[in-house]
Amino acid sequence: CDKDSGSILIQNSKTDLDNIKLVNLVSPKLPLRILYGGLNVIGSEFYFNKLDIIEAKSEDGVNFVDSIVKGDSISAEKISSDAIDSDFSEVQIGNVFCENIGNDCVDFSYSNAKISSIKANEVGDKVVSTGESSKLDLGYISAIKSFIGLASKDSSIINVSEYDYSFVNIPLAAFIKKQEFN
Repeated sequence: CDKDSGSILIQNSKTDLDNIKLVNLVSPKLPLRILYGGLNVIGSEFYFNKLDIIEAKSEDGVNFVDSIVKGDSISAEKISSDAIDSDFSEVQIGNVFCENIGNDCVDFSYSNAKISSIKANEVGDKVVSTGESSKLDLGYISAIKSFIGLASKDSSIINVSEYDYSFVNIPLAAFIKKQEFN
């Protein structure tokens, strides 16, 4: 994709990808609808081997909504806001790598996820953000030069087996952001 690239929308589909590299995507401009990802997967089954997202200009590099997601590896680099955002989805990913992310590396809302490992460097806000009753089972996380390592909000649960961090302002955070949650 060149500097004027657009966005990708996968909706109500079953998609199986091997190796895909997405560069410079922006949010779609659709009438009467707002989507936040450069890659938007909605109401779908999305399977992949390797997904690379580079220099996304959208609010989210990839946004999974009401989907089943299974993949081996996601790499996100130079993302202006969130790298991976999941809403109302079931997510299973082997390895996640994030570098130079403006906001969150992975952000879950109303989602259940299992991730083998996350390696993150220079994340502007949270390496892992779980909210709105999400559940995350995480094998290993390495957070370097980031603001917050692990954040559990609004009745969410994070189970983590191993956590390494350095130069992280707040390694762990748990709080209520929305009053309707415990």
